[in-house]
Amino acid sequence: LLFSLSLSAMTAFMVGIAIHGFRAENLKITNHTLRNEKRWTTSGRVFLGITIVWFVFVGHCGVVQAYTYVGNRAFEATEVGAWAYRRNEPLPASNQAATRRAVNAFESAESLAMFSDFRYAARLSGLAMVQKKYQTAIDQMQRATRIDPSYASNHSDLAGILGFMGRHEDALAALAPAIELAPENLQFQTQKLVMASNARDLKGRA
Repeated sequence: LLFSLSLSAMTAFMVGIAIHGFRAENLKITNHTLRNEKRWTTSGRVFLGITIVWFVFVGHCGVVQAYTYVGNRAFEATEVGAWAYRRNEPLPASNQAATRRAVNAFESAESLAMFSDFRYAARLSGLAMVQKKYQTAIDQMQRATRIDPSYASNHSDLAGILGFMGRHEDALAALAPAIELAPENLQFQTQKLVMASNARDLKGRA
């Protein structure tokens, strides 16, 4: 919120100065003369150049945020939490449409973003689970853990997907960083016990 307010204040200031500069015969900011006798000075042209670059930056951020907003709304409509682990139940048509919108929006946002954000990869992983594209879900969640290895829940989510796929040993290995990062987390400890039990059962049947 504070960052957004700062961007808004800076943008409003630069817009105001630029508009005033085109109307005024003379314009000065502190010790810098931007406009003198209806002509832009060197400092003024530098200011205009910075203003243009700033508008491009703000516009770019706005487009990324717009795609992210659309993606989040569609993600909620997809009901990923309810459908991600239903292997044999077809996804309703309305959820399928929402899933496609969410995937397209997140992929567009991520392709335009200047910095990697694990949340895109994590949400694309959940959407892939809904679409029953399980290897894609694993790949995306692995990417999320690489983008921010310090976020414990991503390791837990990756372990959950691997466990769902019957890869219990891999799931335990994926869960280890989550427990290392948050050893007091009871959910992670319970997840470990269940996965270890499943791994033993699988070995017993083999």
